[in-house]
Amino acid sequence: MDYKTAVLEGCKLFPMQTFGAWFGNHAERACVNGAALGGLLNDKTAAWVTRNPYGTIRDAFPVLSTLTLCPALSAACGFSKRHHLVLDITVHLNDHHYWSREKIADWVDEL
Repeated sequence: MDYKTAVLEGCKLFPMQTFGAWFGNHAERACVNGAALGGLLNDKTAAWVTRNPYGTIRDAFPVLSTLTLCPALSAACGFSKRHHLVLDITVHLNDHHYWSREKIADWVDEL
């Protein structure tokens, strides 16, 4: 399974997006990577209780360990000035630019 597919499947488990946390509202909401984890595990509860969610999705999706710049290209965005891990940029796009999970998944899929 690729990252985009995992995110899209996870969005079915967690239909609402959250910001600043992997999961919110008693695991009714998920950020982009929470959705990816849910889609990867195909289990809402397992995703919510995973001890190392960051490591789990990083290991499952090698693209997340590559370096790139933030695609938002905002002058005020510090992430667009130097390279960061794609995984860190997905968090940044979710929490700071408020991109939809689907838009973030599309961006990762294009890398």
